[in-house]
Amino acid sequence: MTSDGDKVAVQLFINSGETKLAAIITVDLDQTAGSLLDQVAERVGFDPDYIVLYLRGENSMKIKDGSMTVESNFKASNRIGCSSMCDNQAEMNSVKLRDYNIRMNSVITCLIRPMRGDHIHQAIAIYVHGELVDTLWDQDFLRTPNANEGNTYPVTFSDLSVGMYDYHITQTHPHFGIHAGQAYWFGDGLIHVHPGTSWGWFFHSTGTGAVLDMFMEQVGAAIYGGESIWYPMGAKHVPGKTYGEFSSMTFPDKTGGNTTMVGGEYDCAAMLQNGIKGQNIGPNRHPLRDFENVQHAPYEMTPENIIIESNATHVWRLYYWRYFNQTEPAEVLTQKMGSLWLGNNLAMITLSFEPIDADTTRPRKPPQCMIDMMTNLVGRETGTPLPHQQSDYYILGFDGFPYPMPNAQGMGWPLPKPQYITPDSILYPRVPKANPTNGSGTTLESIEQSIQPENDNSSGWTSGPDAFLVSAILVIRLLVALF
Repeated sequence: MTSDGDKVAVQLFINSGETKLAAIITVDLDQTAGSLLDQVAERVGFDPDYIVLYLRGENSMKIKDGSMTVESNFKASNRIGCSSMCDNQAEMNSVKLRDYNIRMNSVITCLIRPMRGDHIHQAIAIYVHGELVDTLWDQDFLRTPNANEGNTYPVTFSDLSVGMYDYHITQTHPHFGIHAGQAYWFGDGLIHVHPGTSWGWFFHSTGTGAVLDMFMEQVGAAIYGGESIWYPMGAKHVPGKTYGEFSSMTFPDKTGGNTTMVGGEYDCAAMLQNGIKGQNIGPNRHPLRDFENVQHAPYEMTPENIIIESNATHVWRLYYWRYFNQTEPAEVLTQKMGSLWLGNNLAMITLSFEPIDADTTRPRKPPQCMIDMMTNLVGRETGTPLPHQQSDYYILGFDGFPYPMPNAQGMGWPLPKPQYITPDSILYPRVPKANPTNGSGTTLESIEQSIQPENDNSSGWTSGPDAFLVSAILVIRLLVALF
């Protein structure tokens, strides 16, 4: 690893969700922080607004309890550049890399949003044969970790020992920081993404790990597909087969303590009155189990699950709008639906079990009053938000600046509000390099495919001579720390 005048080789670490990758990149000390953000963003496949860079200290490698650790050193003074939402973006992005004291072998960490400290929202609706499924709330805090591992525990809260030894697995269900909430707090039908409320050691729901599968498991549902890593098909504990290249879904038979229902209309009046209980109302509601089309043995999946599987006439499709007023969906997926990245604030998702030949150009969206709740329509029009209002246009991120929005390209914060809500405005992030036939969710697989080291002969982040150099550096620092 050598320097060439003002050009030096530095170590770039991607640390996001389950993605842990490293590469050697060449930078020019006279280039600006903004240009480095662009350079890294191009390699990881995200817009620079969703990239956060930190310069690690010289002594970031430490030995603790006999193991080598890397200090995060993530503080404002070590941040390189800033997103378009920062009020001092122009100043921060114009700083030259030499002014950060970057030198050969410096370590730069790249994080991808949403991060701990971010709190964003998406609207989601599920339709089966055109009927709206009731809002799915968080699973009970005491139950099996996955619904296919046995009946709900406990049988009764008055005596937790009842049924404790009757099931395959009995343990508490963790909180991932991507969830729906509960009916009497904000049962609004939104996906709430705030990784910072998960367990302190759990970083899998940040960045590229903030995916739809995380949310589904939190509410007791699951998307199964032949290509899924989390939820494959054709084995025990999963639906029995896959129909072609399509998916199946499972649902809990109860949510919020009541039978999971379908039909009727979203209770907009209750939502607009007090911000909670956005459940369906009307005479046409009936149990979702009426639409179950797969039977299974108890050891394959608990009877409490409701399975609706794609077949010769009907399939599951996911429609995704990256921003709430985008007129047409940006994505229409039948595969890798659970890998959909949940990093866009105020996005919309529809999951629809529909005829295989359905018109995909005009899909159903989430209910309008749910969208109005998400965008804080009442608060914007009256100055007083609804009770329990969580979501907003300009919700602040981990750094105290508004979370990135699909604002006009190249223009920084603040912008007049109308420029943020123009239909079909420039939408971010750029879709990572993925095969459209396999979906376009941002996953570890697509990140690895889209990011390659600058060594043209390498096939991955840590292969070839660069890998040897990175390893050598780490070993040398380890020896220095030890002796």
